Amino acid sequence: LKIDVNPDVDIPENTFGLIGKNGTGKTYILNNLAKLFIGDDSSIYYWDNALDSVKVLHISYSPFDTLEIKNNDFYEKIGLNIKDTRDNNLLSELLIKELKMSVIEIFAPSNQIAKEFWIEILKNFEYEDWISVFLFKIIEADFIADSNQLEDIFRALSSGQKIMLLTLSKLISKVREKTLVLVDEPELFLHPSLAKSYIRAIIQIITRMNGIGVIATHNPLILQELQTECVKITIRKDNNFSFRELKDLGINSYGENANILNNIVFGIDIQNTGYYQYLKSLNINELLSKSEEIRSKLGSEGRVLLNLLIEEKSEKD
Repeated sequence: LKIDVNPDVDIPENTFGLIGKNGTGKTYILNNLAKLFIGDDSSIYYWDNALDSVKVLHISYSPFDTLEIKNNDFYEKIGLNIKDTRDNNLLSELLIKELKMSVIEIFAPSNQIAKEFWIEILKNFEYEDWISVFLFKIIEADFIADSNQLEDIFRALSSGQKIMLLTLSKLISKVREKTLVLVDEPELFLHPSLAKSYIRAIIQIITRMNGIGVIATHNPLILQELQTECVKITIRKDNNFSFRELKDLGINSYGENANILNNIVFGIDIQNTGYYQYLKSLNINELLSKSEEIRSKLGSEGRVLLNLLIEEKSEKD
């Protein structure tokens, strides 16, 4: 990862994306980046110390993330600890408690700038009806002074909504210059449009505070918000791990079609799964006899594939 951020570009270059198949080392890289910059033993190294003594904020809500770093002033985890996931009721209450404390901190009289930034960020989500209702209750009414009423507002939210609000609130409070923000699978618990807005908000916060981000994801929709030069495809072959540069593959990630990104990252594997696999399993007689029935149930991409298979298998016979 070549960290050479230019603050004057229109599309931020301060946030990197790691994408690849399961088991190709994305979480491993994030965990070792965290260890590297707080001085723990790490399998990753750097060529210079330009980012020495940075603050590391590690965002992970995966119940399978086992990294635990304790008593280190340069590291903070935003998310779940493995022991928290054993009781769903406890987990929900912990999220509510964390979210309440974070919002109360932002709304403190001494944090007027943070409060204004928090409102600015959340207004980008107002296409979601629940955000408009949430902002009205928080801003227009005096709920901050009443802890119980504040908890009632948060309790009405889904897990994904709580997680999104908690993460953005914590980032606004804690990201400062040269903070390294590590985000593992930000798409967890969020529907696609909310996940895209969430990533955009994270980048906006990191950029405003002059921080640096590294995001590990399985979702090509996340890549649509990242600069091509900042996207790395993780690869594992025979227990050897490596990167592939997206910029070398002839496409731009920012604003690219999600299907194109999917095919570039996951390649032919997608064509060996799901409906692809089913259609390819049919012989020419089955394709011809069932074509009308199948065609009526397929979308546009599936119909194109069906026609190609019929043509291809007819020529072979």
